[in-house]
Amino acid sequence: PVSMDRLAAPGRCRGALDGVRPAPEGPTSRAVGWAWDNELRRPVPRTVLVSEGRVVGVGVSGLPRPDVAEALGRRRARSAGWEASVAPATASAITAFALLPDGALCRLDGAHPPPGSAAGA
Repeated sequence: PVSMDRLAAPGRCRGALDGVRPAPEGPTSRAVGWAWDNELRRPVPRTVLVSEGRVVGVGVSGLPRPDVAEALGRRRARSAGWEASVAPATASAITAFALLPDGALCRLDGAHPPPGSAAGA
């Protein structure tokens, strides 16, 4: 289980889980989103996807997100996009957290139903 006792202070980061879709190459799914560290003024390097208190995926940032850079007014945010593989058989809603350099977790906006469910199809 993921320990939620290391949640970051409100406002420490911004970001979102934009979507979760079945991956064409196999039983996993792909989650995409973006994450920005307000304190360090840079993209968050890793994200953690959680369902029912268990880690079901880990994302890596560096994907282009010019829309985020424009919205935040930060050129460095162009690489704030992330992508993650989600474990197969994830049956509950998925929530994304930014994993900050100090080990704290910052909840990102948006929770998504599992891929393949009636709500997530």
